[in-house]
Amino acid sequence: NTFVVTSRPIRDAVFDNFRPLEVMPLTAEQRKTFLESKIDYSEGSDFNAGKCAELVKAIEEHDKIRTLAENPLVLTFLYHVYKYNLELPRRRVELYRLSVDLMLDWNIRKGRPELIKVKDSGAKREVLKKVAYYYHSNHVRELPEEDLKGQVETHLPDSLRGNFTAEELIEEIELSSGILRHRTAETYQFIH
Repeated sequence: NTFVVTSRPIRDAVFDNFRPLEVMPLTAEQRKTFLESKIDYSEGSDFNAGKCAELVKAIEEHDKIRTLAENPLVLTFLYHVYKYNLELPRRRVELYRLSVDLMLDWNIRKGRPELIKVKDSGAKREVLKKVAYYYHSNHVRELPEEDLKGQVETHLPDSLRGNFTAEELIEEIELSSGILRHRTAETYQFIH
């Protein structure tokens, strides 16, 4: 049997009997191929061949954006942000903000608003900002579920308090946007 184990870089990790391979940055041709695979040839498409060509050109003409686009996950963010906004952010922080906004409203954008229980994406974003700050300031990549619930409960805005529990909000964010996800059965982490 052949096994492939993937992970983000792990400092000083040694995997005996495995050959480590590093994922290389996407080349210009690979980025173009990836984006062309997203073209929708149906009439009235949100992302046709013309828009794809514009996006490829915009990425390749801007050094900072091109560097970001070398990462497959970030290139996916760029594609979705461009598809729905028809412009590219010039800074990484702006790309992430637009990506979070897009992910929080994903089911609405896909025409499935009935799947969203917590309609206030601004409130969800504010809770996530505070939880992310907690992760960052405590130098942790994942939190036990109970700790995450405690953080969400602490930062639950008045507009949601009484209508939704921390557990319901976490479940909503995990299922509808994927921004938070189970790392193990007992812990959560941010997707990126």
